[in-house]
Amino acid sequence: MDNIIIKDINNSTIQIEVAGQLREIQNQLEAFKTLFESLNAKSFQTADKIYNINSITNANFGYILGQTNAQFVLPANIANELITDASPWVTSIKQAIQRQQVAVSNSPRFVFQHYGWLIEAYLLKMETKQGKERSLRSFSFMVGAFQSSLRYLCYIQIAQLLKQNNSVQLPVLGDFISASKEEYLTFDYLNLLILSTEVLDRADAFCPQIHDLVEELIDPNSDLYGTALFLDKYSRDFINDNLAISDAILDEYLTALVFWLRNIAFLAKYRLVSIKDIALRYRLGTAKTYLHIYGELHGIYDHTTMDRGEYIEQAIENLFTYNHSVLLFNGSNIESCLGNLANPNAYLSLSPLVIDRSVFLEKPTQTPSIFCFAGCAGREYQFQEYNNKISLADSDSKKTLTVKRINTQTPKLDDFFEEMEKNFAPFKSIKP
Repeated sequence: MDNIIIKDINNSTIQIEVAGQLREIQNQLEAFKTLFESLNAKSFQTADKIYNINSITNANFGYILGQTNAQFVLPANIANELITDASPWVTSIKQAIQRQQVAVSNSPRFVFQHYGWLIEAYLLKMETKQGKERSLRSFSFMVGAFQSSLRYLCYIQIAQLLKQNNSVQLPVLGDFISASKEEYLTFDYLNLLILSTEVLDRADAFCPQIHDLVEELIDPNSDLYGTALFLDKYSRDFINDNLAISDAILDEYLTALVFWLRNIAFLAKYRLVSIKDIALRYRLGTAKTYLHIYGELHGIYDHTTMDRGEYIEQAIENLFTYNHSVLLFNGSNIESCLGNLANPNAYLSLSPLVIDRSVFLEKPTQTPSIFCFAGCAGREYQFQEYNNKISLADSDSKKTLTVKRINTQTPKLDDFFEEMEKNFAPFKSIKP
């Protein structure tokens, strides 16, 4: 079957090119899927993306087809308030954090830490001398902040699906798990975020604010919809080395990014933590006490504010959480969160999507070494070291970690492999 390309869309009809011939159908999901069924076709192209027909639902139908005629420009309301690197954009996102009723200081590095280390690392780079230059390098930091924020939001939603331990019919999740290194870098995370949120019940969601975000994200009349498409388009062009940087693009992208960051300021209500170890303390006649040794993953690598590798210890009676895991706590004070472990919604494990490699070593290091899931090849799971670089060239230089059934150099990863096999199996079996 030749490529099927969405050529045009309006309120009533969709124009599709099939084997070089144009066809027109009603702008309805049912009519769309009926055509593909009659053609025995599995995928189609719109804009610069390829989609599997079985991954299209009412939730992402408008988002995907909306890219066909999109101009990928900033919505007028956003463009009229253009931000430059000299603008007080840090103050703007600080105010958004304050609206979440979270205390925040004036220092940029303490403002950024409320977004969590996965986003914070890029924001810190944006405030450096190099980050303030009008260059391709400074643009890469902004792209990194957007891309990493999308992955972070997806990790939160996917982690909840893994926790439910059932085979939710979500083909896009199977695509994500099976993506190659190159596919993982350019994966359509906006689509993944929309579909993973659709299958989660907002009433039971760990982070219900994501549902509100996605509800606005799929509204073609919202500023967030147009801004997200703009950010995604320019990010993909940059990653594919298909973008010429200009002062206008730098200013527009920063404006869009700040608007996006303001919309995800709810992340300030959560804290990312690496659980290095949990030790049982038990004596005759006393309650069981579990000593949690952990490190917060925001600002932990900033040796100007604390000693590198400083971990915190907290003893908790009769309750413990997941060991050797990266956890997201529901609250901005970790001590209080650990004291509230009886609440099933107190925390969410982002492992195996985000891991601290240091805890699996025979001699654990004093500093976390964060790796993010980067797809799998057969029964080998790939991870890449998290850092503040985003381009393909930089990606090639990142440290990688392969988790296999037998890991001779790091035996502790054997159990982790079994955990991944169990968690991912239901989703790997879903065929798009």
